[in-house]
Amino acid sequence: MNEEIPGPPNPAPGPAPQPADPLAAAPVTGDPLAAAPMYPPTAAFPGYEQPATYPPPAGFPPPAGFPPPAGFPPPGFPPPAYQQVPGAYPPPGAYPPPGYPGQPMFAPEPKFNGFAIASLVTGAFGIPLGIIFGIVALVQIPKRGQRGKGMAIAGIVLSVLSAAILTLVIIVATLLSEKGDFTTSSSRPALESTTEPTLEPTARPTPSKTVAGDLGTVATEDLKAGDCISYIDESGSASEFPTIQCAKPHAGEVYYLWTFPKGSYPGKTKVEAQAEKVCGKALDKFAVGKFSDADYWYIYPSVDTWADGDRLVTCIAVPADTGDTWTGSMVKK
Repeated sequence: MNEEIPGPPNPAPGPAPQPADPLAAAPVTGDPLAAAPMYPPTAAFPGYEQPATYPPPAGFPPPAGFPPPAGFPPPGFPPPAYQQVPGAYPPPGAYPPPGYPGQPMFAPEPKFNGFAIASLVTGAFGIPLGIIFGIVALVQIPKRGQRGKGMAIAGIVLSVLSAAILTLVIIVATLLSEKGDFTTSSSRPALESTTEPTLEPTARPTPSKTVAGDLGTVATEDLKAGDCISYIDESGSASEFPTIQCAKPHAGEVYYLWTFPKGSYPGKTKVEAQAEKVCGKALDKFAVGKFSDADYWYIYPSVDTWADGDRLVTCIAVPADTGDTWTGSMVKK
């Protein structure tokens, strides 16, 4: 029986030897004239192909005569893309580098100027010092890049208005304190009636009496009861009046004179109240007949004329309607 001898682990280069047919008769090696084999040779199967050779196992050096195997080329298709899992958070985006275009850079907000704040506060309280604070703030703000220009301007405006109002009050107070007060009552006769100052004259002059007939001017302190006044200018002076004969149309008549007692000046309020009370009460006697609707004006001494010895209160009756005139005298009947 024939046996096959296994080949070496690394066969020699060249074509591989054909395997022996196990059914073929073993040739006679001793006698060349030996009889033919008992069995006919087995025909080869059609289409039989030579078995393919296999590469040597890994870890062994390549056989002699064979080139080393080439490296594998990279795969021909891209790596799998990242797939979002439903319900999972998306991957974080990349942070832009510093100074990324379109990303604004914010500077710190400038502070308010201290003088601007002081100007607004002082101006709101009517202190003229706000004008100085406002000017200083307007000079500092553009140099220091601060805020508060509007506050400084508002403070200056308020301070100017306050100074103007204060000046006006002082002027009015000065005029009200000047010599001579000419007052008319709002109704006749009423001891509680309010009065409205109409004239604030200066110190009363002492001119000579010039009235002798129909028209002339008489100083207030020289007027006497029964003198008729041709017209009364409410915006004029209370130191003198034009007089006229009472038989002619006239705008008023002196009906009563009263003198304060000696003593110190009791104050404008008390002097005015006493003069109104005296003149209002005295008019009741003369406001009869065609003079029943008469109103009255009264002139009383001021603090300055009081110091010069003036104590006189002059009561003048006038028609109730401005512009009306009387004919005749309510005193000399």
